[in-house]
Amino acid sequence: MTWGNEIRLPFALAYFGGPTPSSFEFHPGYNTLLNHLWADPMFLLHPHFVTSENPTFWFEVIRALDVHTFLPVFFLEVRSPSDLESMEKRERADMQTRARMAELVGTCYPSSKLCF
Repeated sequence: MTWGNEIRLPFALAYFGGPTPSSFEFHPGYNTLLNHLWADPMFLLHPHFVTSENPTFWFEVIRALDVHTFLPVFFLEVRSPSDLESMEKRERADMQTRARMAELVGTCYPSSKLCF
């Protein structure tokens, strides 16, 4: 599948915007992509911004069952490309992802194959 310019352009701007793009520069690209993939109004894209020593953000796609019930379907944490160069940062990201997956056990939408 080839993505259209409306999806590719925000990623291109993040990569070519400077020598060391931050994770926040990828927000428009992932926002556009995830909204495209989950275009059904029953799925909601919920961005979370984390401020710490290494600011980052993550997206959670949730399924609305009714006005009060939302179940997670998918999540994606986005970090800057420079984090791939550090084994320590990669291990920390792995542990954070494992902890997040443990939090989601038993809460995902029943037909979801994306969470686990």
